[in-house]
Amino acid sequence: MASGREIVSSTEEEKTDLLQAKLLLLSAKFGNYDFEKLLPAALAVELFSLAFKRHYYSRLPTPDSRPINFSLIIGDFYYAKALSLVSSLNDVRVVEILAQTILSFTRGNSEELNGIERLSELASLHQTSCWLGALVGEVDEKVAEFLKAYGVNLGILYEAKNSSRDVDKNCKNDVLKVLRFLPENDAKKELRLLIPD
Repeated sequence: MASGREIVSSTEEEKTDLLQAKLLLLSAKFGNYDFEKLLPAALAVELFSLAFKRHYYSRLPTPDSRPINFSLIIGDFYYAKALSLVSSLNDVRVVEILAQTILSFTRGNSEELNGIERLSELASLHQTSCWLGALVGEVDEKVAEFLKAYGVNLGILYEAKNSSRDVDKNCKNDVLKVLRFLPENDAKKELRLLIPD
């Protein structure tokens, strides 16, 4: 983020739990784990998380009280920085997945969708984090599908919790069910710990 210091220096310190990076890195542990290769993608999904928060959840006043939303400018910077980072992977699929994630999240925030449809769209970044970890980590295709399913179901739980929406208890069971299909390793144990109560 050092190259963007001037842009973000006038805002409050960004806070993140690094959940998206954790999901990506843990998903890659089911394949060929190469941290140096995974790092740009892990940073990108965290920047996407910050951009989503900027675009949809926060509004910062400008110093001279003009109606310009500086928060949106910072959100756009995060998107651009994330896409710049993943370009180093030389894999157009990664950029396509991130672009689709922006579309899904936008749809979830702007269209009239029923409860679970809306939560599924908002959960897209969780799915993307697992998907990119599997893709960059060259995880077996079948395992990658389970990781994507885990990601979207986990995301629905997090989004429901953050929005105070009631979600069918079956949703948590869906996350646990998908988790059972993943191969046994330390990453699977850590993914289990990320499921909210």
